Amino acid sequence: MKEIDNLSQTYNLEFKGKVRDIYNFESDKLLIFTSDRISAFDFTFDDQIDGKGKVLTKMAKFWFNKTKHIIENHLCENKIKLSSYLNDRCMIVKRTKVIPIEAIVRGHIAGSAWQTYKDNNLVNNEKLTKEYNKYDKFDEPIFTPSTKAKVGGKDININLTEMKNIIGDDLTEKIYKISIE
Repeated sequence: MKEIDNLSQTYNLEFKGKVRDIYNFESDKLLIFTSDRISAFDFTFDDQIDGKGKVLTKMAKFWFNKTKHIIENHLCENKIKLSSYLNDRCMIVKRTKVIPIEAIVRGHIAGSAWQTYKDNNLVNNEKLTKEYNKYDKFDEPIFTPSTKAKVGGKDININLTEMKNIIGDDLTEKIYKISIE
């Protein structure tokens, strides 16, 4: 698509993920473009879903704005002129240090948590205190972190002890508290 080619010609691509492309915007800022690419099971398919990038960008902006009172985030005001196609799929963000952890809070048992629970009655290597069926609601949300794999790699579910070994006690506690909040 011509607009994406123009983006690539204007800004240097720093990272190409399964769904998002990250460009160097300024020395302290990045431009994140969210594509319509389909990603599932840590694999990107050839097909696309029209409008997916627009929806994901709107959702991200909504949640960044809704939770900014809990924790400062990297979203900046979009002050560049882009086509409506690109503008709806792009965010300007502050350049930050990436923490190689996905902070997942679950209200229901589903996805990889359901699979491991079904296989061995554990979620993130911890035994649950009652029996669950698929999609049952937890009494309280639970924190189930995973590693954040590089493109082509597989995220690995980890527990808090493993998370502490990767990023340290203080940062683990901070991420846990903010995630639950």
